[in-house]
Amino acid sequence: MRTLILAVSALSTIGSSIALGADAMDATTPSAAVGGSAPSESSSATKWKIKGKARVDAAQSSKSTKVGEGDATIAKSSSVAVKRAQLELIGTKGNDELRLKYYLEKNELKYAFIEHKFSKECSLVAGFFDARDLAWEWDYSSTEQYIYANVSKYGIVAQPGVEVKGGIEDQWFYLQVLQGATPAGVTFEKSSGGLTTSLQYRGNFMDKMLRPIATYAMVRTANSKGTLTNADKSTTAVNYDKVYQTHMGLGLKVAVAGSTTDIEYATVKNHKLKDDDTSKDKNAASFLIQSRLPEISGAVPYLKAVVDTDKKGADKNEGDLARTAYALGAEYAWDSSIRLHAIFSIDQAKTTQAKGDQTVNEQKINFGITGSI
Repeated sequence: MRTLILAVSALSTIGSSIALGADAMDATTPSAAVGGSAPSESSSATKWKIKGKARVDAAQSSKSTKVGEGDATIAKSSSVAVKRAQLELIGTKGNDELRLKYYLEKNELKYAFIEHKFSKECSLVAGFFDARDLAWEWDYSSTEQYIYANVSKYGIVAQPGVEVKGGIEDQWFYLQVLQGATPAGVTFEKSSGGLTTSLQYRGNFMDKMLRPIATYAMVRTANSKGTLTNADKSTTAVNYDKVYQTHMGLGLKVAVAGSTTDIEYATVKNHKLKDDDTSKDKNAASFLIQSRLPEISGAVPYLKAVVDTDKKGADKNEGDLARTAYALGAEYAWDSSIRLHAIFSIDQAKTTQAKGDQTVNEQKINFGITGSI
């Protein structure tokens, strides 16, 4: 909670410093759908709004794990969990909008930023937020997803940064510069530099019937020297110099006859370390189709299919991943603030190993409820 209070205080100060005297109000955020609105009449009062959402899931799963020609081990589990209980605070004053989202069950600040609208076609965002990355899947709320593409684990999570948004006639371009990520598991002796940049296009054709998206991002970590803690608790000295990834995503959202379908392809390349002759490039790719079909007696059929590859570049393909996953079910809107869901999913993954390939097959059924205010 102390983090929440400090973030509000800091962003209020930022908002005061970038306000230019003109007044507007726009709901578009770094993680929201494209759009824009013209500046409104001047207003001296700040308008505040609070939103909330939470999803509760009851899940039953069965997971089979097999290595090489050995016997499979079966693990079954049941769970009830809260997914992404969140509160969002929105404040608007003239041309400036403050947005802050907090995940309650994780005690985690999701984003906190100020957006200033110079005109209908151009705005500036400054604060702490996720990068525009990959394709539409990365943009969706986690309360709306049941399985994920593998590349999403490489998505650029919230960092301090700035964004410039510009567009016309529902064709929008976004340029972001964020603080670079830092290598996981490293205890730093010193660290310097590192910026992440992202360029994204979002389009709208035929009154939202066709909505393309294209993203290119370069994720550069901080140059660092330190100690890496290994799985066996031993340590290894490391000197990361210009460690970076490139992310690319293409997608198309099609809305027709009461259905919405997303088709996406995204890649992540982990570039080899320039100061390590044994280092190799690593490449991950995901293709997915997700669809919400026309309503049947109040229920919306849902389906999603994902195909993943993750190549580590090791000898004999050690550690390479091949995965397919499917989800099928339905969502039912009880009223404007309550939605029920029942989803059955199958997740099949194979990892190449010298001692014998590991295959993991998991089946899960998920019942839940999502509430919003």
